[in-house]
Amino acid sequence: MQLVAESNVDDARRRSPAPGSPDRRPILSGGEPARPRTRVALSGELDMASAHQVESAITPILQGRPPTHLDLDLAAVPFLDSAGILALLRARERAAEVGCRLVIHNPVRTVRRVLQIAGVDDLLLGSVAADHPPD
Repeated sequence: MQLVAESNVDDARRRSPAPGSPDRRPILSGGEPARPRTRVALSGELDMASAHQVESAITPILQGRPPTHLDLDLAAVPFLDSAGILALLRARERAAEVGCRLVIHNPVRTVRRVLQIAGVDDLLLGSVAADHPPD
């Protein structure tokens, strides 16, 4: 997983695989902690192959002077499996340990549905879940 500043998002997209081949590397952007709230955008599939990278990428944000809120934007995450769910739950737990509230924002319909089926949507989406009725 790569941590990319918002201004470098286009550069990260240029390094993507050739058209037609899936990009399975999650990319984080906006990781510079801005207190009291930090927004991080993930892109790519969040699965067994990439889930361990979520903790590695979020750890530096939570060290030192962590934000009070960590907003994970999943708008560009088309797929999430049980390993991805576990990574998000661990990140939430780690954030809570340092007094930070982690909330998922903008999940695509399929990702939101997986979170609902797993019964973790209320934990991870917070009040965002109320904005999206069940499918």
